[in-house]
Amino acid sequence: MSFIDHLEALRWHVIRAAISVVVFATGAFFAKDFLFHDLILGPSRNDFWTYRAFCRLGQWMSSSAEPCANNVNFVIQNREMSGQRPCTSARRLWWALCWRSRTCSGSCGAL
Repeated sequence: MSFIDHLEALRWHVIRAAISVVVFATGAFFAKDFLFHDLILGPSRNDFWTYRAFCRLGQWMSSSAEPCANNVNFVIQNREMSGQRPCTSARRLWWALCWRSRTCSGSCGAL
């Protein structure tokens, strides 16, 4: 197989990969309610399938309702853009300014 034939094979692999990415992205777009409601945020609800399975298993093993998830306390921690690292970003900026000017003799090491 010559070099040009290898490039031709690579081109068709890239084209098939791009087509599959577009097809799966389109499918995910149309199934976004299922993806987010059932898969990603599914554990936030009491009727999640693993909670029901463990409840049935626990009732079968011990005949009590202890393993059943009656109330799931689910809170999304961060809903803001860059909300988890505001101090870290400020420290990085301060460190970059100290490094650039090299006038902050001991304060950059403490950050």
